[in-house]
Amino acid sequence: MTIWFCLDCFATVDEGAGTCARCGSSLQVPGRTYEQKLIRALSHPLRDRRLMAAEILGKLRSQAATERLAEISLDGSDPYLQAEAVRALAAIDPEHGVIRRLKEGGPVLARAAAREGRAGL
Repeated sequence: MTIWFCLDCFATVDEGAGTCARCGSSLQVPGRTYEQKLIRALSHPLRDRRLMAAEILGKLRSQAATERLAEISLDGSDPYLQAEAVRALAAIDPEHGVIRRLKEGGPVLARAAAREGRAGL
């Protein structure tokens, strides 16, 4: 069974639906770039999708993702996503204030990711 998600709020939707019942967004949204979709996927309800999106954004050196990755880097609710976001942010901008801050202190996984910098990607 395939599960379909709204591209805006990630609510579960029916396969043939034209709009999301939760947020009203059109499910037929052409024109989003791959990078924009990856940034949105940082909020996906499935944890593995969030981790994968962060990793890919780092490899792409996505400048557009820096703000969102910085937010996640400071949020300790999911330490593995936090560490992946730190790695990605370090790959994009190793001198970002969040990276410098986490190198000095913070949760163990995030601190280690900040210290490994670009080497992690």
